[in-house]
Amino acid sequence: MIRPPKGRKPYIGTSVGVDQSKNQITKLLRDYGAEGVVWGDNFQTGEVNLRFAVQREDGRTTIFSITPAAFKEKHTSYDPVKGRSVTIEAPNWPRAMRLLHAWLKTKLESIAYGLTEVEEEFLAQMVVRDASGRETTAGELILPAIEQGGGRLALEPPRKRENVVDAESGPA
Repeated sequence: MIRPPKGRKPYIGTSVGVDQSKNQITKLLRDYGAEGVVWGDNFQTGEVNLRFAVQREDGRTTIFSITPAAFKEKHTSYDPVKGRSVTIEAPNWPRAMRLLHAWLKTKLESIAYGLTEVEEEFLAQMVVRDASGRETTAGELILPAIEQGGGRLALEPPRKRENVVDAESGPA
């Protein structure tokens, strides 16, 4: 299992706020050629989602969806019901956004300078539809299938297409 080195807390002293980080990430994606960027904040669940679209060389657009994990930290907060300070665990979004910015910058540079392709680099975050038509990401679809298959990709074989014409013999 990959874990951070002991005692290391990335971006702990960041003074960059969440909105400034989001603006920088949007600019970064735009500078590297993203067609569109959408941020979603779910105040009920405390989740943040980033979606961006990239036009491929064949002219088609691919959408990617990233839900960054928050750095959960314990800190003291005043509880008006109890009338005193209590220790709570809450997300540290400024740190999470700095990590997201660094991660995206590294991936985008790798793509821009020919180390990898956008679909390969962001495969797990690529928005796809499952067999029932529900929108998901390739990672959410494929990883459970690999787990279920004991390391083998346990997907059903592609359906046979009935209306395919054999180029050699022509239509039936």
